[in-house]
Amino acid sequence: MIAIIVGSAIVIGATAWTVNETIPKVSTPDEYYESIMTGETSVSRVVYPDDPQISGSLQINKDKYLLGENIYLIMNHQSIMEIGKLVVYTPNGEPYFIYDFDAQVKPSWKTYFSPDISLSKGMCSYDKIVGEWTIAMGYKGDMNDIMYEPIKFTLLDVVLPNEEYKFFHMTVDYEGRDVKGLAKNVCLMDESIDIKPLIEERLKEQTP
Repeated sequence: MIAIIVGSAIVIGATAWTVNETIPKVSTPDEYYESIMTGETSVSRVVYPDDPQISGSLQINKDKYLLGENIYLIMNHQSIMEIGKLVVYTPNGEPYFIYDFDAQVKPSWKTYFSPDISLSKGMCSYDKIVGEWTIAMGYKGDMNDIMYEPIKFTLLDVVLPNEEYKFFHMTVDYEGRDVKGLAKNVCLMDESIDIKPLIEERLKEQTP
């Protein structure tokens, strides 16, 4: 019994270690900016590694993305009968990106897109695009006649370093660095925040 218990404990421990080693380890954007001071300037350790998501003819490069990151899409049509539309749906179920395809004309192709806030799409601020997205292929454009199981991916509430300006008003801190301010809302007519005085004040301080 003792041998069995000890053996089971070893197996469980080894399994836990293996699982832990296979879990992607990523850094936060703040840790990235801190590492710049030591000469480390790559954002590769901030984003999640490639984890291909495949369904039929469709493939995307991973299942988790940061705000501001590109989603790479690969299509290798398995049949010349594949003619229709590819639709990318936002977390609220609205079409965000539509691509017409015809396997007889182009049997394989690649494209990419980066989810962004948009007045025309009613996605006013970054929190509206965070969540689970869906990509589906509709036969002859009929999205009720789906060719393959839709692919889903998650857009995280984390901004890719150096892409903050797309989602936030940027200002200058006491050391002269650009930092995030309030979140942008492109649906508000009077949403502009004049940061010029802040910048000019900082420049005056630096002037001999």
